[in-house]
Amino acid sequence: MIVFLIGFMGSGKSHLTQQLSIANGFSVFDLDQEIEASVGKTINEIFDIHGETYFRDLEASILRNLTNKLILCESQVFENQLNKSNFVFIACGGGTPCFKNNMNWMNEKGLTVWLNPSSEILLARLAKDRAMRPLLKGLNDVEIESFINLKLLERKPFYEQSIVTIKDSPLSIETFLKLITHA
Repeated sequence: MIVFLIGFMGSGKSHLTQQLSIANGFSVFDLDQEIEASVGKTINEIFDIHGETYFRDLEASILRNLTNKLILCESQVFENQLNKSNFVFIACGGGTPCFKNNMNWMNEKGLTVWLNPSSEILLARLAKDRAMRPLLKGLNDVEIESFINLKLLERKPFYEQSIVTIKDSPLSIETFLKLITHA
């Protein structure tokens, strides 16, 4: 089964997929890394050169292509039987669910899991690596906090459409797997 990890930037999606891969050997994909590999540019470069509209189009296309390939593999391996013990994880960008009907599409194709830590945790994490985040470049801590609050209000209606919501942070891999297995 394909599990889409969604949530605001800094919510821990990429970190969690790394842990799932290392600790349990699950197949994991990071959508941002897939995008970068497909065009040979960093996310920052894509935003700087082409802008957000181009990025969102590219993101939706790569999300669909990757998912369709995984579904094809899954059907060949499991002979069209979805098995919840055989997860494949995709860490999505923070805005992925909010554009191009991606949230509805992901809910049709797999299990969506919203990692939803507090805004205080998000601020602490994002303040450390703001230079690596195209939407945060050049912002001070007060501006980042404002940005988080504004964007969370905008994105919450999309995030709330997820099948599973996880507010605990950090969360053990075992607890996480139990939560999604019983979804």
